[in-house]
Amino acid sequence: MKYVVLGCGQFGRLAIKRLLSITEPSAITAVDQDPSKLINLHDGCHKMCGEAIEALNTINPAPRDTILPMVPIHLAARFVCRRGDLVAAPLPSNLSDLLPNSMKLDSCNLVCSRASFCCPDDCPEDGACSITGEFREPLYDDIARLELPDHHKIILRSFQILPGVGGYLYSVLLSVLENCRSGNNLIVTSCKCHAAVTAVFKS
Repeated sequence: MKYVVLGCGQFGRLAIKRLLSITEPSAITAVDQDPSKLINLHDGCHKMCGEAIEALNTINPAPRDTILPMVPIHLAARFVCRRGDLVAAPLPSNLSDLLPNSMKLDSCNLVCSRASFCCPDDCPEDGACSITGEFREPLYDDIARLELPDHHKIILRSFQILPGVGGYLYSVLLSVLENCRSGNNLIVTSCKCHAAVTAVFKS
């Protein structure tokens, strides 16, 4: 298995450092559009300067390769819009009220979280919350149960690879595009406690 880390800021570099504990440097490709962010990474890592979606097209990962989105965009939604005949669209008007600690970034994008505090960067996803000790119902399950009849939901679950490091297979990212329907879609990327939601329209 190989890993593609998209974004080499604070969290991307931390992800690479932790990945090096479980895999060879040659299995890691680090991508950032700022060349200075690629300096001082492990010499054995593959490095690519470029924008995240364009880099994915260039790299053309294998289906079983793992994508680690560490860029300040909703990567899955941007990927879908770039690859398919889709455009950003307004979110359902009541969606913010249905999700925990939600924050609209704009009319098309929203983030939400089970946590009302800053989570530790090495949080273990399994079991009870490491801060409150409370059991956490997976956020992706709650979102899947939402009744939004005017929108088709496509939920991409982000799996924890290491504490504080999550991602998904490239094949799963491709399936998001395949599962979009004509009309309004909600692209959701979610781990157990956090989610990014983007509304897109397919003609």
